[in-house]
Amino acid sequence: MQGVRLPVWDFVIEREDGTGVRLHPQRSTPKVETFDLEGPAEPVVPQTQGHGGSWGRGTYKYYKNIQTRASLKFDTSKGKGLPPSYRQ
Repeated sequence: MQGVRLPVWDFVIEREDGTGVRLHPQRSTPKVETFDLEGPAEPVVPQTQGHGGSWGRGTYKYYKNIQTRASLKFDTSKGKGLPPSYRQ
């Protein structure tokens, strides 16, 4: 299925006090990155090299980590299979 772009999902958990967190699960790993709902506290400086440009080694990691609040990991040894009521 070339040319098909699958959607990227983020899940939002909102607390009663109005604060929240955004969860970004990975497709092929048990990792879930978390982000502040409001976005980064400081403005993110765009690259001056333009689209696809780079400041050199570590640029991707810098932009990825500047917004990441924490990385979580599901315990893949738990929850194998569906409960009996969901099996067909």
